[in-house]
Amino acid sequence: MKRIGLVCTWFFFMLGIPTSLTLGKFAPLASLVGIRSNLSDGNWERCLLYVTSAILWLIWTYGLVAFVIDIWRLKYLKNRSRSSFGFRRWTALSAATVWSLMFTSNATAFTSFTETEVATLEDSRPLASKGEIKSIDLSSPTPLALSASTIFVTGMLKFVHSRRQNVLRESAPHSRSHALSQRSQSTLKELQLAEGVTSSDGIRYAVNYLMGRERSPILASWRPSSTPRAVIHRSTSRIASSPLCCVPLGLLDGEVILLTLSQGEVISVHPDQEGTSRSVIAHLAHSIILETIGSGTNVIAYGFSEFELINAPHLSIANSIKNLIEQVTLNGSAHSIVVCSVNSLSEESVKQLRNFGCCLIMASVDPEADVALIQNDHGWIVQPTKQLVSLYGLSVNERTAVSRLASEVSRPTAVPSVVGHLPCPIEWRVIVRMLGPVEVMTREGKSIRFEKSKSIELLAWLTTHRSRQSRSAARTALWEVNVQDASFTNVVSDVRRNLERASPLLESEEWLARTLTDALPLHESVTTDIELLDASIRRGLSIDSDSALMELRDALEYVRDLPFSGTNYLWTDSEGITTQLTLSVMTSAVMASELYLERGDTEGVFWATGRGLKVLPGHEELLGLRMRAHALKGDLAAVRAEWSSHQRAISRDVWSGGATSPKLDDLCRSLLQATRQGAYSGSE
Repeated sequence: MKRIGLVCTWFFFMLGIPTSLTLGKFAPLASLVGIRSNLSDGNWERCLLYVTSAILWLIWTYGLVAFVIDIWRLKYLKNRSRSSFGFRRWTALSAATVWSLMFTSNATAFTSFTETEVATLEDSRPLASKGEIKSIDLSSPTPLALSASTIFVTGMLKFVHSRRQNVLRESAPHSRSHALSQRSQSTLKELQLAEGVTSSDGIRYAVNYLMGRERSPILASWRPSSTPRAVIHRSTSRIASSPLCCVPLGLLDGEVILLTLSQGEVISVHPDQEGTSRSVIAHLAHSIILETIGSGTNVIAYGFSEFELINAPHLSIANSIKNLIEQVTLNGSAHSIVVCSVNSLSEESVKQLRNFGCCLIMASVDPEADVALIQNDHGWIVQPTKQLVSLYGLSVNERTAVSRLASEVSRPTAVPSVVGHLPCPIEWRVIVRMLGPVEVMTREGKSIRFEKSKSIELLAWLTTHRSRQSRSAARTALWEVNVQDASFTNVVSDVRRNLERASPLLESEEWLARTLTDALPLHESVTTDIELLDASIRRGLSIDSDSALMELRDALEYVRDLPFSGTNYLWTDSEGITTQLTLSVMTSAVMASELYLERGDTEGVFWATGRGLKVLPGHEELLGLRMRAHALKGDLAAVRAEWSSHQRAISRDVWSGGATSPKLDDLCRSLLQATRQGAYSGSE
């Protein structure tokens, strides 16, 4: 019986470890690769998981070698020693085996959970945030990360896009945008990835539904494909006040909790020493800032540093209780106010702020608060319902990162002191068109088709990164996850094969050269429409006006729509490539329009400015040129129409602040006045 037990234990050891580790996707090579990748990324938890799996493989190998040596000794050695080369007691092997099975079963469950979460997120595009709801542990006291809050992610991306658009509209010809730092690029890419796996349409419908109701609850829960239901009703005394904004608070029983704020209400968050309450209030403050842009509601933050919050026109930071009361007194009569405080406030201050009609979110334990969030050993409890909720939050690094991103995208463009010369690639044979939908064509105008969807993106990346064409950089930019070597090789082969089929090279040349290094050089006869445009701009500064106008017009013919229209390439926005392409189009359109205006060719001005405004509506320089062209024709009604159209566009854009350009104001008045004086002099 003892021998049978030993044999069963041995098979349990020999088959259990490799089977469990393999099913858990911890094969030997995968464990080593996982240790290396997670060690470089700083993911210590996953790195420890892979290190433990590697140790189990070593234990299993040691046991296998010990078994083979013991069998060899028993068969061929006359002196049969009782000592074993392996473990002295089979009990140790049995314990290691049982523990390994428990470990790998947990690892398998963890891997399955991760894959299920990703699959759920990928399948949740039609139903907003379904994957987000199902993949969260509601008992965790730690606030959810930045990428979990769908409303905040989409609002932040709109904020970044709006800031960039405003900077571009005010940009001068030949200007260059400032490149984002590596940290801001990573933050922007994280936001784009989070937006890509979830849709905000459903939760945005729920927010609009609550904002449109006359008696919206102060706390409501929403599940995808359903109508929000009340969790905490608003007190009768404040039903008449219209809601200021609606922001996500967290998750409760698989549903998103939405907080509707109104005047005179108090939301208290239990303060702690670990900074958890600060993270929760930081998320609420950022969400409120994004949701109240252009609504006439001001946000005052107390206890935050200027580096923790995004810079918005309707946000102000108070450095003391006295300063907070002064700002509320100054703005309270004209605007609704939301105060977000990470410091505790006295009862007298709270009463004074409520009398001013402020909506107050503060870190304190207030028994009279409309909603109180209290932290205990099990997580966060919502009072008065006493339900367990998992709150959204922003860590110190996350709120600093989004603040840095908002600051960097708001920096105005700069005109370099010297504009360099770029020779035009005259002998090009293939062009990658990016000023509109991305496509690849031969010089004869024949479109080149590819079998792989990533092939055109690879060509676009290589042509916009001439100085660092490498395999590793391309794989990092094109794929958000670690892609297999075979997948990347198939894409490279697809590019090489279809380019050769469309435009054959000499036998000694290849469109994508085969190298034994990381380099991935592209043939020099491949160009882009933006390279032709930049070359015409630089050549236009050194040649006569007639030749410059001809080159600029030919280059502007390539402009069809927004750069990279219809694509979802993450690297174009995070690296600022889309912004720079837009600036190049604006510069060429302004140069061509000025040359047409000098000749009195108003139709040419309208054509060139139309090409630029197709890419960036509302560009001040182009609008000014169109107004000058109308004034040159003596058409005052058209000048007023251009200006009125600009005013309507600015008023509809809540992110712009509603202020029109002073430069265009002055230009419009001067053109109208000069045209009237000219008409009056002519009549005399």
